[in-house]
Amino acid sequence: MKKIKYIEFLYLYRVDKYNTKYGSMVFECRFGLNLKDEEEFIRNFLIDGEWFIAKDLNLPSLQSENDLEEEWHEFIGIKPYHSPKIELNYPKWDDFCCNLPQNQYDTFVIKISV
Repeated sequence: MKKIKYIEFLYLYRVDKYNTKYGSMVFECRFGLNLKDEEEFIRNFLIDGEWFIAKDLNLPSLQSENDLEEEWHEFIGIKPYHSPKIELNYPKWDDFCCNLPQNQYDTFVIKISV
């Protein structure tokens, strides 16, 4: 079995009924990572296991600046990323997981009550 060195966090932003923007972020991960367990771990931090605000997770937002719609992004999943021939300095997966907000629902409540 090939060891995974990088994983890709996949997400999307629904611009409207007919348009969707896709995005991803690549992370360097520790060896022996179980993708199913890691994805379940991430989903526990998201509203209904899939919704989040990109900036709260330190991910690039896919929402355009002039878009007046909600800023909610949708988590698709994680998958192995086969690194390019050029080694880049990717953020560490463990650092990303350690910095997740304790509860995305708190962010949601703050946004609708303002």
